[in-house]
Amino acid sequence: MKLVKIILSILIVSFILNIAWENANAPLYKWFIDYSNHFKMCFDASIWDALLILTMYFLISLILWNLDWIESIKIKDFFLIIVIGLIITIIFEKYALDTWRWDYNEYMPIIPFLWIGLSPILQLILHHI
Repeated sequence: MKLVKIILSILIVSFILNIAWENANAPLYKWFIDYSNHFKMCFDASIWDALLILTMYFLISLILWNLDWIESIKIKDFFLIIVIGLIITIIFEKYALDTWRWDYNEYMPIIPFLWIGLSPILQLILHHI
């Protein structure tokens, strides 16, 4: 029962945080017209974001060999979250940009040498800490 509570908490909290973030940052993407046209895309992205965060939880649980690690989180766990999250975020962003799933407009700050937007990286860092 405890695991079900953890899973539901992760999904609900991460969905709420991500839908707010996705909508706030929507104007940084090329295909943004207005919020009414973009909300469905943000909603779908937020579901995928929540599932990705849940996947990261289970990956870290596997690495730590402990499903309850989040209840007594340690500094090293934050380091794991950031490292794994950065790797996954960079891979997903590169893939999405290369396959034209989305594209940035001129307002998106770009991280030099990675050539991905700063917003997705900040999203990862702020929503996982």
